[in-house]
Amino acid sequence: MIVLLASCASSPSLDTAKLETLDYVVPSGWTSRPLSSPHGSIVEWTPQGDNERKESLVVSRVANPALALEKNRAYLTRDLVGANRALPEARFSAATSFINRGGLRGVRVEGTFTPVGQAQAYHRIHAVLVDGPALVHVLFTSREPDRDQIDAVLDGVRPGA
Repeated sequence: MIVLLASCASSPSLDTAKLETLDYVVPSGWTSRPLSSPHGSIVEWTPQGDNERKESLVVSRVANPALALEKNRAYLTRDLVGANRALPEARFSAATSFINRGGLRGVRVEGTFTPVGQAQAYHRIHAVLVDGPALVHVLFTSREPDRDQIDAVLDGVRPGA
């Protein structure tokens, strides 16, 4: 019976988006707003409506040829882990490497933190994928994460045409 339930589960509904030369997917019905940065392109996505789960998805593409090189991946991993463990009341895993369905290599960390002035912890997955000479950061933050949604978004990042 468990197999039957798992096979009936549907994939999250997704929309496509583009950031510079990067194609990626976002949960359907979410709206975007560009964020200002002198270092690259950044866009934040949030669900329409009241957003009770306090979900957000931030996608950024930053040119960084030095860290994008295979020989410098240890520095990238160290910086990713350090940045997330520096959040208030942070508890993050060690970084894990992965290759998404779009063929991009990346590293990711997962954990919780409690923003200053808040009582409830937030869950965050922060992945960095290498897209040629650029780094693509994907940050998914929520009080109650939707794993299928997160995995679909990470798998949907791919080099654009």
